[in-house]
Amino acid sequence: MKGKFMAAALFLAVCALPACGQKSSAPSGLLNPVITAEELVWRLQTDKDLPYILDVRTAEYYAYPLGYLPGAHHCPVNALEQIIWSEKFIPRDQEIVVVCQTGDLTPSAVSILERNGYTTVRALKGGIVAVWQFLSATATSPSIPLPRNSKKH
Repeated sequence: MKGKFMAAALFLAVCALPACGQKSSAPSGLLNPVITAEELVWRLQTDKDLPYILDVRTAEYYAYPLGYLPGAHHCPVNALEQIIWSEKFIPRDQEIVVVCQTGDLTPSAVSILERNGYTTVRALKGGIVAVWQFLSATATSPSIPLPRNSKKH
């Protein structure tokens, strides 16, 4: 019985994911608050419907050799609530994609944003690592440079 339940749960989880190459604009409160590396890279390469990219890694990981996504805004997850209350730079009228190194910090950041009234928030599945893996697997010369030296935004 437990095996059937797990199989059904996995099936439902897979069905909720967007198909490869298709854009899902579902806000966080709906079925799919996740964006894949493939979709994000496509959007960055084509300038189609660019989201506000919020990198929530600590300063040490933001400066890590994997770099950051072009146009990303850095705000460590532990300072996110403070930044929201100061209304410094996180827009409420634009889709927000939350990014970290591997995807581990994104649920906390998404939760903070949603608690504070943000409605169109998505998490990058697998983080920056997934972007590098996707670019490597497609043997594509990255047309979105991921700089190795960081600067704070």
